[in-house]
Amino acid sequence: MLFGQTRDDKIQELFEQHIMNTALCAEQLQTLFLNLSAGPDFIGSMVQKIVEMEHTGDDFREEIHLIVDKTFITRLHKDDIDRLVHELDRVIDLIKKVVLYAKAYHVTESRAEAVDFCRIILEQTKLLVTLVEGLRKPDVLRLREQVSRIEDLEQEADLLLNTSLGTLFETVSDAKTILEWQSLLEKLEEVTDSCHHVASIAVSIARKES
Repeated sequence: MLFGQTRDDKIQELFEQHIMNTALCAEQLQTLFLNLSAGPDFIGSMVQKIVEMEHTGDDFREEIHLIVDKTFITRLHKDDIDRLVHELDRVIDLIKKVVLYAKAYHVTESRAEAVDFCRIILEQTKLLVTLVEGLRKPDVLRLREQVSRIEDLEQEADLLLNTSLGTLFETVSDAKTILEWQSLLEKLEEVTDSCHHVASIAVSIARKES
């Protein structure tokens, strides 16, 4: 037992803390892209917050690995635990990369498409909070509804990337700016893909547990 909890309970709690931290990070991402014109000090402070939150995610990941390594039998298959924590970690790591790119490129004005991506990512992460919490007592049909919504958002992001790149190439003439924003938009879309992967892994685990 760990502080009155089973090791399985502690792993579940850490999963929930990890995705909640990621959802809060997604809120910070949206705030950043809504306020890129606020200046380098603001951007620097927001980037630092997100980097610190990513480090917190790393701490959750390492604690989960430590528990798993010390536990002979876990309720969830150890491979499933590894897959889920890896993809949870990837979501927040990609968010960190986006903001580090934005800072490195000295971006001072946002684009509507980037704000749309941030909205999609925030919606996905909020759905993932509920989805991961649902692993405590899996209701596969209900979880499938949440996964379906996350899939819809990911498909919306795919279309958004195509249209946003077209708009970028049509409206911006500076090659450096085009390459920078192409990189940012593609990385934002990658976050939505990773959110979808988390959802798929979570519902796969739920099916085994139901």
